[in-house]
Amino acid sequence: EEQLADFGVGVGLYFNSLKVLSIILTIAGLICIPAMQFYSSSEYSANQQAGLFEGGLSGSAVCTDARWVACPTCTPEDWQTSFPAVGDRYAFIDGGDGTRLSFILRNFCQVQFHPGLFLFIALLFVTVTIYLYGLATEKKEVEFDEAQQTTTDYSVEVMYPPKDARDPAEWKQFFENASGGGHVTVCTIALDNEELVRALLTRRMKYMHL
Repeated sequence: EEQLADFGVGVGLYFNSLKVLSIILTIAGLICIPAMQFYSSSEYSANQQAGLFEGGLSGSAVCTDARWVACPTCTPEDWQTSFPAVGDRYAFIDGGDGTRLSFILRNFCQVQFHPGLFLFIALLFVTVTIYLYGLATEKKEVEFDEAQQTTTDYSVEVMYPPKDARDPAEWKQFFENASGGGHVTVCTIALDNEELVRALLTRRMKYMHL
């Protein structure tokens, strides 16, 4: 990314961020491997997440071991008023005597402590490393900026000069003498007349609308 920084500090920082984030996320993925192995095993789901291999979700916390069980006290409102609504996990059978037997789709996956611990460690690792990288980015920005030679590295700006110092040739001679015989390539005087220019522009626009 040092050579890409020649196109600008932002370009160099962008590709440096890609490299660092790829390393961080790779390490975080390696930390999550024990949790992924647990979620794809029979300890978590009896059918070992059957049907998820083609979708790329094998090893995630998706539970495929779900069965319909009777729930005499459940009502449709218990499932339709929740957010998000999960009405597809509720069903019922009407009895001949006007009664209703309710069923719910229950997950039988067994969650344990150690996979959650690995996921927490990965989350903590990503959070801390990204925070530290954010601090290091400031130093990297200075490093990229110092590696480039631009006109700003050789420019001098004088703030609050004397009000009568409006001759560029006089300023050029002053800087060449002050630098011990150095050469001044360009000398520009910028007048602090923004309010005047803005007023003239407003006057011209109103004049054109007459």
